[in-house]
Amino acid sequence: MNVLRIFIIFFATIFLLGSGLTLFLTILTGATQTSVLRKFYWLETDCSNFSGSPVSSTCRWTNYGLCGVQDNRNTDCTHDVAAYPFSPSRNFNSNDNLPSAFVDNANYYYYTSRIGYGFSLVGLAFLVFSWFPFLILLFTKVGFAALQSVFWVLYGLALLFVIIGIALSTSAYAKGRNHFRNAGFTANLGTKAMATAWTTVFLLLFSIPFIVFASREWSLGSLGRKRRGYN
Repeated sequence: MNVLRIFIIFFATIFLLGSGLTLFLTILTGATQTSVLRKFYWLETDCSNFSGSPVSSTCRWTNYGLCGVQDNRNTDCTHDVAAYPFSPSRNFNSNDNLPSAFVDNANYYYYTSRIGYGFSLVGLAFLVFSWFPFLILLFTKVGFAALQSVFWVLYGLALLFVIIGIALSTSAYAKGRNHFRNAGFTANLGTKAMATAWTTVFLLLFSIPFIVFASREWSLGSLGRKRRGYN
């Protein structure tokens, strides 16, 4: 195997494992207040404008709760449960001063944000499962067609669920930001969470040609061994 082939297979592995890392960080957005994740959030606005808000100043929505902000870090988060919904009318138990879109479409934001989290989580599971046939093929260099098929099915499902999950989350929070701004409130998306989420999609898509090349090498290696054995 020449240097170019080694280079391509190396990057296929890096992109595959890297996409798992960035997806893991995306799912853990706001999971703790004591690590790098304390700077991860989806949407930030001034909650002092809303009488029912449990946070009396700037607040942030994460996957695990509604948090206050101190030194640009999440603090005093109100919940510690997965798939915390983005639905201001429900989060605040009040509709006072809320943009009408959050009241009229409360279910949309509630379910879109939660389903987005769920799809991303399922995508992570499929992605991790796809590592096993990939690594077996990588280190044993056995080009079993069945094992390659298992990998591509798992990888395809991971890609599908991740794209849908991240697209749903982005849709909910981006629309939410726009509604806050249109009503005269300051609101911003979390750049770290958004960048990490869409980096995952980029890595999953960008790694495909590298993995296809690696699969071709496995197949050629298997064919060559069969021919030598036959002769």
